[in-house]
Amino acid sequence: MFYNLLRDKSVTAEKTFPDIEEDAWYTKYVGVLAGKGIMAGYPDGEFKPDQMITRAEFAAVATLFAKEANGGKTFSDVPKGYWAEKNIATAAEYGWITGYSDGTFVPAGYITRGEAATIVNLMLGRVADRTYIDAHRSGLMQFSDLKDDTKWYFYNMHEGETGLRTSSVPFLL
Repeated sequence: MFYNLLRDKSVTAEKTFPDIEEDAWYTKYVGVLAGKGIMAGYPDGEFKPDQMITRAEFAAVATLFAKEANGGKTFSDVPKGYWAEKNIATAAEYGWITGYSDGTFVPAGYITRGEAATIVNLMLGRVADRTYIDAHRSGLMQFSDLKDDTKWYFYNMHEGETGLRTSSVPFLL
């Protein structure tokens, strides 16, 4: 997903990780993102391609595509000095994340597909056209877990199939 947001996909040297097979479908994408300094892997040198991504990790990668904001928005469970504090604050300032109603962000929680799609839509300034999506349901991807239009993420998930990039956020990459 983040690879597809790159304006320039060329790098002088793709970075490799010992736990990524040379012929894995995602090897090129991870290598380019790592070569551009977007993906760094973990302190042990691995990428952990089968590990779920946390909300903090996703926010950290997402904000590398934009200028750091002042980051005035804070969450009660993101302590000062937390490794992704500035990234989370930047994503909140741009309006990409809002956290939960109790004032938390849950940075170590795993991000859902619905949350990821919503953040990327917001990054790109895309708003789901509910009328269009409702009128064209039969032509949209039919996932067994994405049929209930009362779910908060329903339209954001389908927006990825129909939207256009209209963001005014100053993308860097």
